[in-house]
Amino acid sequence: MRILVAEDEPQLLRVLTVAMQKAGYEVDPVDNGLKAVEHTKENSYDVIILDIMMPVMDRITALKEIRKSGDKSYILMLTAKSEIDDRVTGLDSGADDYLTKPFSLKELLARLRSKERRQDDFTPNEVSIGDVTLNVSEQELVSHNSIRLNGQETQLMDYFILNEDHLSPRNAQPAFGN
Repeated sequence: MRILVAEDEPQLLRVLTVAMQKAGYEVDPVDNGLKAVEHTKENSYDVIILDIMMPVMDRITALKEIRKSGDKSYILMLTAKSEIDDRVTGLDSGADDYLTKPFSLKELLARLRSKERRQDDFTPNEVSIGDVTLNVSEQELVSHNSIRLNGQETQLMDYFILNEDHLSPRNAQPAFGN
């Protein structure tokens, strides 16, 4: 599972990165919201962990930018703010889960394992149609040759391949005259 961690506290970022890597996850650490947004445009992530108060771009702005781009990654917010209104704002802005600081590293890793179990049950890593195969985690489309895709292209191809029967042009009209 590929994870993006955006946390501005260097010590916590290091601890989270090392713990998740030891648990077998591929982790991309960044220290501000703008870098998080830029990484999501270039890569596909299964989980994005965002600290609530980050420099350069705050988490709500970063969260909205990530969602606006069409990214459907599971987003977990980390915050020292434990007020209900803060959690509601984060969830209403597009977050999937919320964990308040201080938090247990064991609990965070358990949430990641839970997410991974659900993902494995419902989302195949490779999908195919005809002689075309999409490797979602590697963002690679293979036919007679292969190409690398960005995050949004990977999501679109995944959707098209998984919904092949619903997108069939059975009743489609010709784009140009007969």
